Amino acid sequence: MPVPTFDPLSLAAPAALRGLAPYPFPMPGPIINFRGGVPDPVTFPLRDLADAAQRVLRDDPTALQYGYTSAYQRLSDYLISRYARDDGRTLNPDQISINAGAGQAIALACTAFVAPGDAVILEAPTFAWALRIWKMHDAHTTGIPVDGDGLQTDALETKLRQLRSEGRPIKLLYTVPSFHNPTGAVLSAGRRRRLLALAAEYGFLILEDNTYREFRFEGDLPPSLFAQDAGGRVVSIGTFSKIIAPGVRIGWAAGHPDVVRALAAVRGDLGASPWMAGVVADYASSGKLDAHIRDIVPLYHAKRDRIVASLSERCAPYLRWRTPPGGFFIWVTIADGIDPTKLAAAAELEGISYSAGHLYMADASARNTFRLSYSHLSLAEIDRGIAALGRALARCAP
Repeated sequence: MPVPTFDPLSLAAPAALRGLAPYPFPMPGPIINFRGGVPDPVTFPLRDLADAAQRVLRDDPTALQYGYTSAYQRLSDYLISRYARDDGRTLNPDQISINAGAGQAIALACTAFVAPGDAVILEAPTFAWALRIWKMHDAHTTGIPVDGDGLQTDALETKLRQLRSEGRPIKLLYTVPSFHNPTGAVLSAGRRRRLLALAAEYGFLILEDNTYREFRFEGDLPPSLFAQDAGGRVVSIGTFSKIIAPGVRIGWAAGHPDVVRALAAVRGDLGASPWMAGVVADYASSGKLDAHIRDIVPLYHAKRDRIVASLSERCAPYLRWRTPPGGFFIWVTIADGIDPTKLAAAAELEGISYSAGHLYMADASARNTFRLSYSHLSLAEIDRGIAALGRALARCAP
């Protein structure tokens, strides 16, 4: 008797899992990779982290236990002081959740507040990993366009009215308001106020992802949504992945105590690493993190300037972009007449790769766009990579 074919994915839930492609992490090898939004390894504070790790092991053996140890308390205390300084918010420990990076905070919020089929508003484009999380939870995702001033709140209000008329109340809105991933835009002060007013009117949570907030190259940032939130509707997400190193896998969420309790209730782990929480708390509370941020931001600023100059020299006839005032990314639109699929193939032949724009869209549109990440590349690699991109564009142009 023939053995029936077994399809493991037939057991998977939800069905959206079937449509997920592998996430484009940086690839090893000779390719100059403009994909990954990862920090430059030369910025990792190796010696200071090693010293902090030794102190934590010496002074706090509970840091090697499961979560919710004194290491968590020290990191919570540091974050409370940070919110008081940066956002003017007085928080209590029950308003802080320590997580394994910002990604876990997004996943916990989705699990806690979004049931399959619930409406979730995302920016269009949005952070690709967050988009995957909503899809894995079978949420009904709707994208709202982003321009140079961030999320278009007029379009958001129109969509909210439509969803309400359809009997589909919005549960949650996810935004990266400061140096947006992937466009680099900053949500204007007026739009921040309007977004908060819409959240109050329509009764939804705002998930504010501040991953790139520290990487400001010029201009002023408006107060965060969390700083202006009087109704407990904003959940502030942060991470040490960019400003220290991704490998520490420590991030946080801050919000109303009931929200934080809901995040804790749906956790499937036993807490983020207390040891690393203790290491980060030791390092950050000493004042070295602030000094470290001041040291590394000019490095990323120089990379931003270099990629903009290289694009202007090599690619201006074929591409359009806005110069981001901070962050790790440039969002690029391809000129009419150039086939995006052929361009991607030509770029690969030239030894470069980038992230196609449709990966950042809930409806897989925007195929004439792509994201360039300059954060982890050297200035020389940026020059070589953009020169190769220019050659690929020239071959594909009409």
